[in-house]
Amino acid sequence: MGKSVYIVPDAAASVKEESNWYHLYKNRLRRLNEARVGKSPDEIAPTAAAWAEDQAEAINELHAGKDGVLVGHGYGAVAVLRFLERQQQEQQVGRVILVSTPIGVPPIRDAEATEAFSGGYNFDWDTIRKNTGHVSIFHAFNDPEVSVANAAALAGQFGTVAFVPGGGGHFNTEEGIATLTTFLPIFSKG
Repeated sequence: MGKSVYIVPDAAASVKEESNWYHLYKNRLRRLNEARVGKSPDEIAPTAAAWAEDQAEAINELHAGKDGVLVGHGYGAVAVLRFLERQQQEQQVGRVILVSTPIGVPPIRDAEATEAFSGGYNFDWDTIRKNTGHVSIFHAFNDPEVSVANAAALAGQFGTVAFVPGGGGHFNTEEGIATLTTFLPIFSKG
């Protein structure tokens, strides 16, 4: 078995297989990896920190060693960051993929709700970096939910570059699904 992949959906994201990219991505990886789609943050918790606490056992169980891949989208990516803040270094996640991640750079649609969910944008970047192996960042230039400037700021925190296609929106439409399902498997490989 290859890498273990845990996908954290955006808030209010349908986890029905036919309506999003999460299961398409999981199915493309199934031959080589154990892949699981977690619960969207708003299904279980009103804040990213509460979600991270609720899902920590499931994620840690799937991510044995540094072969794990943790993928977060939108609110789910914020929850991934809060999860990484809480981990001990011996539980480092080998690869993290952050998709359309709001980290406080305006404009962000529903900015007050997003900030409340995230617990503010005071992320402990040093701890997050220590608990993360390789980081890949995806953010469409035309994302109507979260400004692409968030991707640039996030890339700066990790000393990497963001993959920013011109189209795809918030990666929750047919165009976005096609874009991500084409490129995510490439970035999930070691």
